[in-house]
Amino acid sequence: MLQAEIDELHAARTPPPEIDPRIAELEGLQDQYEDLLIEGEKEPARAIRRQVETLRTAMDQESLAARDEVTRRVASEDVRYDQALTATEEVYSVLDPDNDAFDHALTVEVGELMDALVSRGTPRHTALQRASKYVLGNPAQPPAASVAATEAAEAEVGAAATTAVDEIAQQRERAARTAAAAAAASQPPDSAVAGDASTAAGKPVVSSGNVIISQTEFDQLDEAAKSRARGDTI
Repeated sequence: MLQAEIDELHAARTPPPEIDPRIAELEGLQDQYEDLLIEGEKEPARAIRRQVETLRTAMDQESLAARDEVTRRVASEDVRYDQALTATEEVYSVLDPDNDAFDHALTVEVGELMDALVSRGTPRHTALQRASKYVLGNPAQPPAASVAATEAAEAEVGAAATTAVDEIAQQRERAARTAAAAAAASQPPDSAVAGDASTAAGKPVVSSGNVIISQTEFDQLDEAAKSRARGDTI
C-alpha cells in the first residue's frame, strides 16, 4: 500500500519550469549583432550590443536575487525541518535513533514516503509530518501535553503531601501537649515539700476552732495555745 502511494506521488511530479522567454530574445539580438559585424555595420552593431548587455545584466540581477531567495527559503525550511524532526521523534519514539524503541524498518518506510512527497513539491517539514502520520497513525498524546499533565499531577500530589504532613505534625503536637498535661496531673506530691516543710510554703495544716493557721504560726504559739489547738484539752 505504501509503495503504491509512493508510485502515485512520483507520477504526479510537477512539470519542469518554463524557459525564460528573454533567453530567446537575447539569442536573437546576439545573432543580429554578429550579422551586423559581418556586414560592417558598426553603429547598428553597437546599438544591438548595448541592448544585449542591458538585457543580460537585468537577467543576471534577477538570477542573483532568485538564488538569494532560494537560499533564504532553504535555510528557513532547514530550520522548520529540524524543529519538525525533533517534535516527531518525541511523539514517535520508534523514529528516534537514541530511543530504545527505535525501529529501523519503520523509519525507512517513513523516509521513503517523505521523499515521495518532497518530489511532488511538499515542503520537507510538512512531508515528514504527513509521512509519519500516514505510516504510524496519530500519536496517543503529544509530549508537551504529557509533560504538562505530569508536572501538574506532581504539583498536586506535592501540595497534598505537604498539607498531610502539616496536619500530622499538628496532631502530634496536640497529642504531646495532652500527654504532658495528663502526666503532670498524675504526679504524686514532691517529698521535698511534704510534712513540716509544707508549712514553709504557707499551706494550712493546723486547725484552731474555725481558724486555720500554718505550721509556722502554730510554732509561735505558747504551749497552752498549742495544746488547745491540738485538742489536748476539751
